[in-house]
Amino acid sequence: MLKYEGVDLEFSLEGKTAIITGGAAGIGWATAEFFHNKGVKLVLADLNPEVDKLAKSLGDNAIGVPGNVCDLDYPAKVIDAAVKEFGQVDILVNCAGIVALEDAELISADDWNRTISINLSASFFMAQAVGKYMIDNKISGSIVNMASQAGVIALDKHVAYCASKGGIIAMTKVMAKEWGPKGIRVNCVSPHRGPHRSGPQGLGRPRGRRLQEGDALGAVCRARGDRRRHRLPVQQGRGDDHRPQPAHRRRIHYQVMNKRA
Repeated sequence: MLKYEGVDLEFSLEGKTAIITGGAAGIGWATAEFFHNKGVKLVLADLNPEVDKLAKSLGDNAIGVPGNVCDLDYPAKVIDAAVKEFGQVDILVNCAGIVALEDAELISADDWNRTISINLSASFFMAQAVGKYMIDNKISGSIVNMASQAGVIALDKHVAYCASKGGIIAMTKVMAKEWGPKGIRVNCVSPHRGPHRSGPQGLGRPRGRRLQEGDALGAVCRARGDRRRHRLPVQQGRGDDHRPQPAHRRRIHYQVMNKRA
């Protein structure tokens, strides 16, 4: 059994620019705080109209771009703001998401469509826009999509959420396969249970304690970074098909979709 030995966060990201969706709260905000302390220039994309004020509370080199991730023109707006303020985009972390809890036979069309739209479609269109920007500008960047353990196991009352996060995992695999040869690392991180604002969580307490922001941060940073020192209870995709092993006893399900040199 893999022993959890904590997360090594002693490394530098100085000079990088990151877009973080859902950056005003939860894992998105925790990632923003950590990245800022590592010298990353931040663009927080969030529905919260106070996101720019929140970003500036971190100090210099952080801005917020309020807006709805479901608007098709929003990714271009966020990228334009990042390039105007900081010169380029090196990292995308897709954290925006919601959960609507209901039995499969009872969930409404509105709850289903809203969950898929925010969790999956919006993540795709943001990643598509950032990926195209990186390819067009020959930037060796990193994209991290926030999935969930719910993407690989069944959870009562989570039919829309499970479907959306399973889609994130599949989407990430395809992007990694296509964009890895173009110099873009694409990964997803699947927390078991963590601090979210998206709604009630019912996934239990893995190994006796809740997931902490630092655990997810370690996986995010391992996914986006060049270092390989982070030790996490993770599961990695293997071979060309990237098939994951069962993850129901893992605190973080982290899939390595490509291993760019």
